[in-house]
Amino acid sequence: MHAVWFDAALQAELECLSIFCSVCDWTGPLKIYQVERSKIAEHYMTETHQSRLLNILLHLQSIQIKNDQQQQMRYSQFHDMISILSTDIALLDIRVEQIQYEFYSQQQALELHTYKLLLLKNLIREVVNYLYQTRTIQDFCMREVLSLEHHFDQRHIISFDGILKWKISNIQEKINDAKCERQRSIYSPEFYTSPTGYKMRARLFLNGTNDVQDTYISIFFILMRGEYDAILKWPFHFKVIFSLLNQLTIEDDRHHLNEFFWPDKQSICFQRPHLEMNNAYGIKKFISLDKFQQNRDQYVQDDTMFIKVGIDFLSIPPENRSDAGEMLMIDEQHVDTEEDDLMRKILLSRGFNDN
Repeated sequence: MHAVWFDAALQAELECLSIFCSVCDWTGPLKIYQVERSKIAEHYMTETHQSRLLNILLHLQSIQIKNDQQQQMRYSQFHDMISILSTDIALLDIRVEQIQYEFYSQQQALELHTYKLLLLKNLIREVVNYLYQTRTIQDFCMREVLSLEHHFDQRHIISFDGILKWKISNIQEKINDAKCERQRSIYSPEFYTSPTGYKMRARLFLNGTNDVQDTYISIFFILMRGEYDAILKWPFHFKVIFSLLNQLTIEDDRHHLNEFFWPDKQSICFQRPHLEMNNAYGIKKFISLDKFQQNRDQYVQDDTMFIKVGIDFLSIPPENRSDAGEMLMIDEQHVDTEEDDLMRKILLSRGFNDN
C-alpha cells in the first residue's frame, strides 16, 4: 500500500485563504474562521447575527409577498383572459352552429337548384327536339302544300282526250325520297278519255317496287271512280302507252322510251271501280336505273322529267299477246292510296317506323 503523508506547506497555504461569512459581515483567513466556527452556536445567538437573520427573513418575506401579489395578479389576468376566451369560444361555437346550419341549408338549396337545373335541361332538350320535329314537319308540310298547289294548278288543265303529259319537277328530290322510302311513289294528275269518259291517273315508283326495287323505275295505270261510270263499258279494254320523253329530241317520237300493255279483262284492276281507286296495273321494269342514269341528260332537264300516258282507242289487241302488264302487288307496309303515302312520309320525317 501507498503511504499518505501530511503536507504541512499545503496546510499552511490553505489556512491563509481569505473567506467571508454568508450570513454576516465577518471576513478573515480560513484558520481564524475555523476557530470562529467552533463558536458558531454562540455566534448564532449574537445580536448581530439575529439582526442580520431577521433582515434576511424580512427580505425573503417581502419577496414572497411580492411574488404572491404578482402570481395573484397574473392569475387574475389569466382568469380574465380565460373568461374572455370562454365567452369568445362560446360565441364561436354558436357561430359555427349557425354556419353549419347555413351550409346545410345552402347545400339543400344547391341540390334543389341542381335538380331543377337538370329538369330544365331535360325540358329544354325536349323542347328543342319538339321544335326540330315541328320545323321538320312544317317544312315538309310547306313542300306538300306547294306540291298540292302545283297539283291543283295542273288540274285546271285536265286532259279529256285520253292523253296525259305529266311534268315531274324536283326529280332528284323525289328520287332521293323514293330511295330512303320517305315517299316511295308519286301520283300523276287525273285525266279522262273524254268529258264523260273514264277517269284515270298514273303512279310512278322512281326506285322500283317489290322485287325490282333499287334496279328499275316502275310505272302503273290506275282507274278511278268517275261520275259517268254507270254509262261506260266495262271492263276497261284499251291499250295503255307509257312514254318517257327525250327532251333533247322532243319532236322525234322514235327517241322516246315507249312501253305499253293491254288490259287483262279478267283482272279486278279494269272492272268498274267501287272505291276511289282500283288496284294499279302496269310495267314494273319500265326502265332500268342504270340506263336512266346513263341517259339522264336526255330524260331530265332543269331537274324536270316528262312522262306521257296515252290511251290507244284504235288498236285491236292481238289474240296471243305477250305484252300484257301486271298488277301492282301491295305489301302490308304500303297501301295503294295517296293519303297513306303522305301519312307515311310525315311519320318518317318525325323518326317513326311503321314496322
